[in-house]
Amino acid sequence: MGVGIVTDEVVPIKDFQVEIDGESVPLLETDLHVKMDKDVDDPDLCEYVVRVEWLKTVPKQEAV
Repeated sequence: MGVGIVTDEVVPIKDFQVEIDGESVPLLETDLHVKMDKDVDDPDLCEYVVRVEWLKTVPKQEAV
């Protein structure tokens, strides 16, 4: 659980990049622990993601 500030526009998951070891990498090429790669070529059905700067996070069991 957390509180954060959205820092960029929402984009289809296939276009979202993350930085790993100083290199920009497509999110879908990382070791995701969830399945978000379904319908990536369909703008009506694909997942969309947004970049967030997290200000405060807590474990789920500590959420209020």
